[in-house]
Amino acid sequence: MEVTAVCLTLDPARLHVDPDSLQHFEYKSMSFSCEGLDGSSGWKVERNINRRMTTCSSNFETPKESSCIFNTAYASDSGEYWCENEKGQRSDPINIAVTGGSVILESPAVPVMEGKDVTLRCKAKTTPSNLKADFYKDGFLIRTGSTQEMTIHRLSKCDEGFYKCSIFDSGESTESWLKIRASSFSTLQNEETPDSPHPLLVVKAVFTSLLMVVLVVIGLIHSGKCKGTATQHSTPH
Repeated sequence: MEVTAVCLTLDPARLHVDPDSLQHFEYKSMSFSCEGLDGSSGWKVERNINRRMTTCSSNFETPKESSCIFNTAYASDSGEYWCENEKGQRSDPINIAVTGGSVILESPAVPVMEGKDVTLRCKAKTTPSNLKADFYKDGFLIRTGSTQEMTIHRLSKCDEGFYKCSIFDSGESTESWLKIRASSFSTLQNEETPDSPHPLLVVKAVFTSLLMVVLVVIGLIHSGKCKGTATQHSTPH
């Protein structure tokens, strides 16, 4: 068995979102901050709103350069947010949705590592009369429960997709993409199995089979000659 370790490239910076969710209620507060993973500074929060890229500016106070704070978020603040420095280095973008609807799906803003657990919460702006929530993945109903949250255990890439939720008497959230990040070190394994045998084993098996066929043919020929000789010897004159 041959195992090859592959090191994945990490982002140069990380964007923190507070509250930690891809969806936010309109008129509520939210904030963004950048952290250079190597301790570097000079990071700014950038955003792409309706295909217009600008530096994020707070509407609450004047924070430090690496932050952007909204005391009141509006639907027009929906879009992609990321960290960027003067060298043009960027973090992965995060797609934030600010909605005026009555229900949101609280899911992690940053990608979740494979193998970890994640909890999705269906949250209503006002307390609903019915606390049951339905959860959907890629448009299909996957969970109906007595609570407003769903936990996915030991995440894999198969769990990646668009999720949304609905609460009876309250409404339905928009969809958000749950991104699964591969572990920092992954392995590629070439296992010697019947479905995928090692090439050398295949060559060896073919050679052995051919050799056996040749030996059988030679044996049959030799056996035939021996029978012919025996027949001749037993024929009366």
